[in-house]
Amino acid sequence: MEKLNNFFDNLFKIVPGGVFGLLSISIGISIDIIGLIISGYSIYTHSVSSLGIIPGPVGLLFNIGLIFSGIFAVIFDIYLCKIISREFADEKAIKLIVAISVISSFSLLLVGVFPLSQESYTIFVLHLVFAFTAFIGGLIFIFVYSLFMLKDPKFLKILAYSGFVVCGFFALYLFTQLPIAEWLAVFAIILWTLINASYMIYKKI
Repeated sequence: MEKLNNFFDNLFKIVPGGVFGLLSISIGISIDIIGLIISGYSIYTHSVSSLGIIPGPVGLLFNIGLIFSGIFAVIFDIYLCKIISREFADEKAIKLIVAISVISSFSLLLVGVFPLSQESYTIFVLHLVFAFTAFIGGLIFIFVYSLFMLKDPKFLKILAYSGFVVCGFFALYLFTQLPIAEWLAVFAIILWTLINASYMIYKKI
């Protein structure tokens, strides 16, 4: 564990942690837009996952993109937890949300590995499990992290409040299961990551 911790410490000295957040959402928004344009799907009637089963290279590109987006999201999550000042957050609580955030982002990766298959019931179930794990884990992580941000003076209060808004979109989707609610949640987390990653790079946090 110590070697892994040192690895990330050295990595973030070379590459600002916010860069990994920008990489994650750049891939995510690109595959979403490409998938929507080529497929002709509507965000009102088709879920995000439906882009992963488009026949041909587009569906494959979407799933591969999810995998890489998830990898960069895991690294970004670890960075986020490293920069929280320990005098404003309990160490055990930080370790807990690190675990939750990594599980959430790794589940996003697995959503790409197990697309929304109509041919295999096992893959279909795995996809749903990982998708909901990503959403539920993301909601918990962002909510708790936003509470930490409210206490830590190096963060703007509006950054914390924006996290609560994202949680609202996540909760809306989990309760309604509507495609439009899922897309709103996805766009919300993309915007949240963009704002936070950019702020942290700018402030050299």
